[in-house]
Amino acid sequence: MVAGLAAGLVVAGSSASASNRTIPCAIRWDAVDTGVGNSINSDITRTLSPVRYWSRAPWYATPDGPNSLRIDGNSQAIMDQEITYAHDAGLTCWVYLWYGATHPMQNAWRLHQSSAIRNDVNWAQMEQFGNLLGSADFSAKTPLIISYMEQKNYQTVLDGRPLWFLYADSNFARQLADHWGNHTANFAAAVAAFRGAVKAAGVANPYIVMVNGNASVAAGLGVDAVSSYIPDFGPPATAKPWPTVA
Repeated sequence: MVAGLAAGLVVAGSSASASNRTIPCAIRWDAVDTGVGNSINSDITRTLSPVRYWSRAPWYATPDGPNSLRIDGNSQAIMDQEITYAHDAGLTCWVYLWYGATHPMQNAWRLHQSSAIRNDVNWAQMEQFGNLLGSADFSAKTPLIISYMEQKNYQTVLDGRPLWFLYADSNFARQLADHWGNHTANFAAAVAAFRGAVKAAGVANPYIVMVNGNASVAAGLGVDAVSSYIPDFGPPATAKPWPTVA
C-alpha cells in the first residue's frame, strides 16, 4: 500500500498521446505524512495500530508494541520511494486534496516538489470548494494556482489543458450561501474569470472537474466534467460486492 492514497480515478485525454488514452491517477489524502506528534498522524496511527489492521498500514509502518505501530511518512526518502513505486506501476499522476501549501496535510506534496525525481509522477490540485471564500478570495488565490499549472510535472489533458479538480463536500449548499450569495451564477462568473486569468498567463484553458457534484449543478458552475470522490449508493445501500463499485 502506498501511504495516503484515498481513492483512485482515471482521466481520458493527454497531450502526450491520442486523446482517448486513459491516464491512471490516484487521489492523495496524506494524513500519514503529517509527522509524528501531529494530531492527525496520531489519530491515523491509533486507528491502524490493532494487529488486525496492520495489512492496511503504509508499507513503511513499523511495529512499536503488541498492538501499536509507528507511522511516519514525512521524509524525502519515503516520498522518493513512493514516486519510484508509482512510476514503476504505471501511475501517471497524483491528485492532492488541497488544504493549503503550508498545511501539514500538504507535507507529501511539498516532499514531491522537492524530490530530484519529481517529474516521474505528475500531479494535479483538488481545491476544496470551501477554501474559496468568494470572488475576491478566489481571485487572490489564482496567481498561485497558475504557478502550479506552469510546473513541468503538472498534469494536463486534451492537448495541454491543465487538469484542475474542485471538491464539493456535504457542506456545499451552506458554503454557497455563506460566500457566493447562494447563487451558482456568482461562482460561475468567478470560474470564467479564473479561466481568463489562466489563459492570460499563457497557460491553456484549464479542464475543471467538479468532484461530488451532479451534472446539472456542475453545468451551472461552468465546469467541464463531474466525478466522485467515493461512490454514492444512497442509504441504505452498500458498495458490496466490489463489482458494484465499478
